[in-house]
Amino acid sequence: MNSEHRADDLGGAANLDRLRTVLEMNLTEDEAADVWQQIARHRRVLRRKLGRDVGAGVAALDYLANVRHQLKQPRIIEAATLGAIESEAVSDGLTGLFNRRFFEEALVREVERARRYGSQSALLLVDLDGFKAINDTRGHQAGDRVLQEVADVVRRHLRATDIACRIGGDEFAVILCDTPHDEALAVAERIRSDVESAFDQAVTISAGLASVPADGASAGELVRDADRALYAAKRGGRNGTVSAAKN
Repeated sequence: MNSEHRADDLGGAANLDRLRTVLEMNLTEDEAADVWQQIARHRRVLRRKLGRDVGAGVAALDYLANVRHQLKQPRIIEAATLGAIESEAVSDGLTGLFNRRFFEEALVREVERARRYGSQSALLLVDLDGFKAINDTRGHQAGDRVLQEVADVVRRHLRATDIACRIGGDEFAVILCDTPHDEALAVAERIRSDVESAFDQAVTISAGLASVPADGASAGELVRDADRALYAAKRGGRNGTVSAAKN
């Protein structure tokens, strides 16, 4: 993985600069990215061992002081600064939604949770129709505003427990937790309809919906089925929602 991709995963080069500043280390961008990835993994190890999340601050100090032995005199990290680092590591800078890295981890957790407790959850994949034409004719700034407005529409239809992510250029994913298939389909249709209304039909979306456990027993299967449903919506004329159960 090159330094450019690492910077993207962690929220950008500014995020790595904050990490270098907070840790008082003279790190290159590659080194800072590697350290932050190791801290994230160490946090997950501590969560498994202790049965609770210790937080990014404790994980960072424990890893650097006791595992890497790189902090001889650990200092307290300002909560606001470390919180900004953690937020940027999982957030999409343009829309404020979660990023692809967070989505992939969250979907695995949600599928496992749904299977363990016998609950139903759903994955909605959303793609803007004709987005390339918007960028080509109106410019990338206009395209960015469209993405931000679509993200705002998505947010308005979600509960606090749901997870909305931007996973690609004009691709979004929504994890609807504890949501039966029919309710998830209704949410998807409300989002689609509101996007159409917000842009006076100049911008529309196509969406594919898959549910667990009905459509997939793993995160990979769920993504595959939702993606197939999404492309069925595209082939069907766009500006529509297709369910994997009916595809």
